[in-house]
Amino acid sequence: MRQTGLSLREMLNLSSLNTNHRALRDFFGEGGTFQDLYGLSDREMDIRYRHAMDLLNQKQYGEAETMLNYLASLNPYRKKYWMGMGMAQLYAGDHVTAVESYSMATLLDPSDPAPYFFSSYSFLALGRGTEALQSLQMAVDAAKKDPSFRQMEHKATLLLKTLSAGETKAPKEKRRRPSG
Repeated sequence: MRQTGLSLREMLNLSSLNTNHRALRDFFGEGGTFQDLYGLSDREMDIRYRHAMDLLNQKQYGEAETMLNYLASLNPYRKKYWMGMGMAQLYAGDHVTAVESYSMATLLDPSDPAPYFFSSYSFLALGRGTEALQSLQMAVDAAKKDPSFRQMEHKATLLLKTLSAGETKAPKEKRRRPSG
């Protein structure tokens, strides 16, 4: 290391770091995102999201998850990033993490039945039937409030009845790639 004659404190200029720290704390505390900080437009983010969804549709689950994780780190307030990440994790068999991603989506929009519905598949795969039943009931309850979710309400109701009757595994075709 080259000697400069300056102390470490002078080189780092701690007073400006403290000012920057406060500014960043305030920025993020007021709901700012890294997307905002880096000046990325919603259009740029949507292009990346479409690419991630293409990867998901091509069954490149690891790559899709990586891209969606990146997007969620840039803007954690976009539910679709968490939903996509949950799908990639579900399809890849990473059920614990899928439940976590769906939980984030639920925090962002508790009225959407989709995160509840899809998390039930991961709960089933993990052998957590009680949580699967609870998730399905929450999906049914949320879907009843919005007519655009009638199909999901129907599927969740059927699966709920099947599981309540004693079957603890989702039908094979549904375990691989659930449909909403």
